[in-house]
Amino acid sequence: MEREQAPQRARRFSRRVALRTGAAMTAVSASAAIGTLGPPPTVTNAAAEVTWHRERLEVDVAPSDLGSGDGGAGGPPMRGGRFYLDGPIYARDDAGGTQAGMYHGFGVWTSDARAVDAPYQLLATVQFRLFGTGSIMGLINGGGTEPAGHEGAVQGGTGRYAGAQGAFRQQVVQAGPPTVLRATFDLNSAGARGVSIRIRP
Repeated sequence: MEREQAPQRARRFSRRVALRTGAAMTAVSASAAIGTLGPPPTVTNAAAEVTWHRERLEVDVAPSDLGSGDGGAGGPPMRGGRFYLDGPIYARDDAGGTQAGMYHGFGVWTSDARAVDAPYQLLATVQFRLFGTGSIMGLINGGGTEPAGHEGAVQGGTGRYAGAQGAFRQQVVQAGPPTVLRATFDLNSAGARGVSIRIRP
């Protein structure tokens, strides 16, 4: 009987030894890995610094006639209708002189063209492509009872105006012909050259 139980005890003993040996080897391997790689890196939360520039920019635009889909049976534009316009950009007070860029605008009528009592009649996406410097894009209302009072949002830019934010206005300075709009931008940009403003989050 003892001879039959001896192999079983030996097998149980061998298994315990193997488990203990395996656990020891795992611990040694983990210790070696930690010693090789070193402790986990310490993350430092240093304050980032971004330099922005504030700039005021004014240009004059001589837009073409507003191209718009007819409302109803050839009538004036109606709410929901689309429109498009473009024209050359000039330096301020130099309309008709050396062209400095190109203006593009498109959008929808938010009120009927005949609704002159509406606070605004248009919603437009506009692009000012300025030769040699970059582009400025924005969103603005137009028309209505106070066309000169509409303030638009600068949505971004390219080139010197990459990442630009801020506000702008478009005001008729010459009723025409030709009609001349003056666009005035108050920009905060990482690329423009102006007054440096340091922002520390």
